[in-house]
Amino acid sequence: MLDIPISALNFPHLPFPFEDVVKQTCLQNRFIEGMVSWGIERVKTAKRNKKSERRKYK
Repeated sequence: MLDIPISALNFPHLPFPFEDVVKQTCLQNRFIEGMVSWGIERVKTAKRNKKSERRKYK
C-alpha cells in the first residue's frame, strides 16, 4: 500500500513528513475496515431480508 523505500525509514532526515504519511495510512486502513464491516453488515441484512421475503410468499 505504501510506496516508501525502506531505506527512507531508517534516516531521521526524511524528505517528507513521515508522521503525516503514517496518520494518512492509518486513516485509510480504518476507512477500509469500516467499508468492509459495513459491507458484511449489508450482506447479513440482505440475507435476513431474503429469508423473511420467502416466508411471506409461502
